[in-house]
Amino acid sequence: MNAIWSIAKNVKEDYLIIAGDNLFSLNLSEMASFFYKVKSPVVAIFELNNLDLVKQYACVVLNNDDSIIEFEEKPKCPKSCLVSTCIYMLPWRNILLIEEYLKENPPDPVGKFIEWLVAREKVYGFKFKGYWYDIGNYEVYNEAREAFKHISYKEY
Repeated sequence: MNAIWSIAKNVKEDYLIIAGDNLFSLNLSEMASFFYKVKSPVVAIFELNNLDLVKQYACVVLNNDDSIIEFEEKPKCPKSCLVSTCIYMLPWRNILLIEEYLKENPPDPVGKFIEWLVAREKVYGFKFKGYWYDIGNYEVYNEAREAFKHISYKEY
């Protein structure tokens, strides 16, 4: 959070924040269109098929309008199979809240800031299908390697 705040003090724009250990098929243009439509923070959401895996991430519960009604980092008893992928679009006004958050909380992962933000205002989830790998997890990294090993890439 400190790194984001350091940049934010000088760059007064809306923000796209993506964890570097993400490998995903999310269409960022579609997420951006949704972000500009709702004019609120948006979290990319992926559905896992294993509740035990959900315990390693931030579990999300959505309302009918796709607003987040619960966001819990690493829950012991997940209430859904929807997880935050650590891909966020935040309006500048929410970036300004990082300073307030840091005064009350240690500079921990961005997900804790989102959990804090959900308790204060409307935050939306943007569900996507396809694939999502958190390659910071060794087992998931190996799954991703296996999934992509037969794909050839064009060199530029």
